[in-house]
Amino acid sequence: MFPAIFLASVLFDRGSGLYSTVLSTVLLYFEAKPTGTFLLPAGLVLPMVIFVVVALGLAVISERLRTAYQRAAEAERAKDLLLQELSHRTKNNLAMVSSLLSLQARMKSSPEAREALEKAYVAFTPSPMLTTTSGHPATAAKSKCARIWRSCPATSEIRSGISDR
Repeated sequence: MFPAIFLASVLFDRGSGLYSTVLSTVLLYFEAKPTGTFLLPAGLVLPMVIFVVVALGLAVISERLRTAYQRAAEAERAKDLLLQELSHRTKNNLAMVSSLLSLQARMKSSPEAREALEKAYVAFTPSPMLTTTSGHPATAAKSKCARIWRSCPATSEIRSGISDR
């Protein structure tokens, strides 16, 4: 009888668990009472009371487990949505940087500056890791930015100027 109470509480709500507790208690009452009387024998009253208390506790606890599971599932969905939004914004930001680098490269007359900007443009074009959901896009973007920073000739001058201080 306890599995029925547990399932009713978990699958539906507390009311269903309490209803199954009442039905189980009535069924046990009719099974345990002697024929021809409405009273239970004195030796069965305490076990019946313990059954009711345990069944009611099980119904309440099971219902709370169900609501906790629902809250956890909702939090998981919200987290996934936020990660998708972060991925989308990261891709948009990288596309914006790539476009700006392309524009700057076309506007430069110096071949060295144009070559450096074109290298940076190629480095900022979306990679397969950023367009899939298997890798974390923010981490991939951060590592890609670090590689670009280290490979760009202008940044080596900036880094050496910082280390001279």
